[in-house]
Amino acid sequence: MRRGLSSRRSSTISAMKMWQESAGILDRLQSIHDSGDDAAIAVLVRIEGSSYRRPGARLLVSSDGSSIGSISGGCLEEDVRQIALEVMADRTPRQLRYKTGSDDETVWGLGLGCDGVVDLFVIPTKLSAAMNTVAKQRQLFQGNDLFWVATVVDVSSGTSDPGRSIVVADGNIVAGGSGDAELDGRIRALTTSSMGTGTGLYSFDTATVFLEINIPPPSLLVFGAGDDAIPLVHLAADVGFRVVVVDHRASYLTADRFPDAWRLVHGRDSGSLANIPCGEHSFAVVKTHSLHRDAEWVRALAAIPLHYVGLLGPRDRRLEIMADLSEDESRCVYGPVGLDLGAEGPEQVALSVVAELLAVVTGRSAGHLRDFEGPIHAKPSLER
Repeated sequence: MRRGLSSRRSSTISAMKMWQESAGILDRLQSIHDSGDDAAIAVLVRIEGSSYRRPGARLLVSSDGSSIGSISGGCLEEDVRQIALEVMADRTPRQLRYKTGSDDETVWGLGLGCDGVVDLFVIPTKLSAAMNTVAKQRQLFQGNDLFWVATVVDVSSGTSDPGRSIVVADGNIVAGGSGDAELDGRIRALTTSSMGTGTGLYSFDTATVFLEINIPPPSLLVFGAGDDAIPLVHLAADVGFRVVVVDHRASYLTADRFPDAWRLVHGRDSGSLANIPCGEHSFAVVKTHSLHRDAEWVRALAAIPLHYVGLLGPRDRRLEIMADLSEDESRCVYGPVGLDLGAEGPEQVALSVVAELLAVVTGRSAGHLRDFEGPIHAKPSLER
């Protein structure tokens, strides 16, 4: 199932990080399960007011107390970690609510100050219901199509149980089950009834379900595998982009140099685009340090067209490269690439480039937050 460009772009910034984190947590969960160890997953299912994370954020806690992921800015993790250990022991899913605000509203003496309500659902993974969709989800996280995961949080009647989940892809249930065939059908119908259906809690006659949409992250194509590309690839991958590095020098395209890259592509000219995963949801940075190669890549990418083609180098160089581009093709070219941070050196330049990429993804002006009156965090995956 495909979405229109406008809805997908509006949801990309929050979805790209969720996709990366969820895939990593499931990989770690599978490793724990294969070793015979125990774990529990805390999922943020609802917020009111201010919150550092959005619904769908996860914290995976192992039996030794170690964890990966996050469900807050650090104020809830320790308490949730202790509760997760209790959930492992009694093997019963648990709902948690934290009120974060003034001192007289804090929960369990945690002294939180974010001014909001956070609801969590903690699932012991020793339950077969918690593992019955993991393999399918891990497979889907390697692909490039959106999918939904629905988890039963509370049951009022019927045959379902808290902790059960189903996976829906392309309009079909492809893994799992709630234990209630009628509920499964209603969940499946919900994912196909509206292109605006998004992550959140949904109440049915027999159960409350946390429905989560997983939208693949955009690709960042980096043309040029020189040493200055190393911090750019690392930082872009860290914020959630699927990074593809392209270069005509095969010896530069190694996992040792680019351990965070999604793909490494040996390409000499624009004829190599057929081997490069690029499309309307891709972004690019051209930095081969060769005027001829940069010009060829920029002209080819602007013709696709992409939303963003960042070009390293001074303004005069950009004007020379863009001389043959049409006005429409020129709109996607950002050069000199990056935000005006006064950056010096590869690491700082990488920061300015990735900051500009995120601003383009969200449509933000990239000003100071102190001057911004709207919500400072990205919106949830999709508005309902």
